[in-house]
Amino acid sequence: MPNVTIQIPFQEGENSMEIEVTVNGNKRKIQYRVEVVRWSEDCDDQEVKIQCLQRHIADKKRDWQLLNIGAGGDDHVPVLFKKLAPSTS
Repeated sequence: MPNVTIQIPFQEGENSMEIEVTVNGNKRKIQYRVEVVRWSEDCDDQEVKIQCLQRHIADKKRDWQLLNIGAGGDDHVPVLFKKLAPSTS
């Protein structure tokens, strides 16, 4: 499915949003979740930070899809997830 990028204001401190879009007359709700992963003291070098981030992503329930890992800072990195549609099988 092609993607369209739309800038949406997001308040700091909030971590989830639900967006309703209408495409060709069909309405669809999409849920997103932004999580800020803070580096603990045991995540001090780049390789260890990658392993800490991988663990955080792996801990997510199977109903969320990783969309984006943002530009982080020395003490954190933002991660964006999209809620997967329920299986129809």
